Parts: sequence; C-alpha cells; structure tokens
Amino acid sequence: MHSRNSSPQFHLTAPLERRITHESLSLLTPDGATTFSSLQPGGESWSVLRARFDPWLVAEAEEEGVECIPERRWMHCMKKTAGCVCHLW
Repeated sequence: MHSRNSSPQFHLTAPLERRITHESLSLLTPDGATTFSSLQPGGESWSVLRARFDPWLVAEAEEEGVECIPERRWMHCMKKTAGCVCHLW
C-alpha cells in the first residue's frame, strides 16, 4: 500500500528529511553493468532518519488500533478477515 492511500497528508505530518528526485537502479554482471535512471522532481520518495521516523510511525499505527511490540522480528503475516496476524520468530 502506498503512503498516499493510508494517509493523504503523510508528507505534511511525517518527519521526512529530503525529497528524492533522482533514482537509479543498476544491474551488474561479471562483464558489465546497466543502469536505469529516473528523474522525478515532484516524486513521492523521501529520505528519513529512522530514529525520528520509527516512533512517529508506531504512534500513527497505534492510533489506528495496531498493537506494536518493539524488539521483535516477524517472519510473515497472514491476512485474515479481521486484520493481519503476524507470527514472530
């Protein structure tokens, strides 16, 4: 899901750092490389500082009724009718 779908004002409230306007993807082989570049001055990619962004994202999720359990990793999530169930490692 794109951030615009869950929160249309995402870019106004999230602790975002800089808009990313130039993205590149390189494919490497033992003999060479190919790079695809994209310029998107008004694009929807942003850089963030995780120390600021993660607590903000947890607070946003908790406002929507999500129970956050820090310091745990999840292996996979199963979508159920009533929501999403995550199985922990």
